[in-house]
Amino acid sequence: MFVRVVSCRVQLATSLEYLASSVRVKK
Repeated sequence: MFVRVVSCRVQLATSLEYLASSVRVKK
């Protein structure tokens, strides 16, 4: 259970970073 939550948070962090980088590129 704990590992699942950690992996989910990591996925969210990576997706957020990807979105932020894409927004920077667009701007």
